[in-house]
Amino acid sequence: MKILKISFLYITFSFIVVFCIMNSAEAEIRTEISVEKNTLIFGVVDAMIFKLDYVTKDSTLFEDIVLHETDAGKTFTISSFNDDPHFDNFTTYLTNGNNDLLSFIYHFIGGDSFESIEYEASYFNEVVGGNGIDLKGYRITDISLNINQLDMTLYVIWVGLIPTFYTNISFKGVLTIGSIKTGIIPIIEYLLLY
Repeated sequence: MKILKISFLYITFSFIVVFCIMNSAEAEIRTEISVEKNTLIFGVVDAMIFKLDYVTKDSTLFEDIVLHETDAGKTFTISSFNDDPHFDNFTTYLTNGNNDLLSFIYHFIGGDSFESIEYEASYFNEVVGGNGIDLKGYRITDISLNINQLDMTLYVIWVGLIPTFYTNISFKGVLTIGSIKTGIIPIIEYLLLY
């Protein structure tokens, strides 16, 4: 009878551990970052490139995607080296535990480029179960850029007989980073919290 009880407890405990491991692997967290640029550019602009990068690192994402007004409402997703050769390098910096500089580059084809640089902690300091800096302890599954709005309005100002062209640009999007908590901690959290 004692052997039966011990076996039953062992089987039950094993089932709980396996169940927790399976459930923790499905506990995905989606972190969203708003990206926006409103500006007036000298020249004719009908396309742009949005780049996500770590400063002075070889980790630029989305650099091969040229965006047009017709891309409003579309989502572009990178989830592996096959989608973008810098994905693995980028996710290494995103999960290294250091407060690295993250760069958003807005390149307007036919016009200027603008860069916005912030420390990672500005974006990831409130991630549940995070370290307050970046996504250390998480496995990055994908990074998506959703284009909510992209308007490029051309204006012509005549100076005498010479036309001067300006483009008013309004770009709004959302970066979404999919991640899964790694390690034994999710199992312990699951056992303690549920």
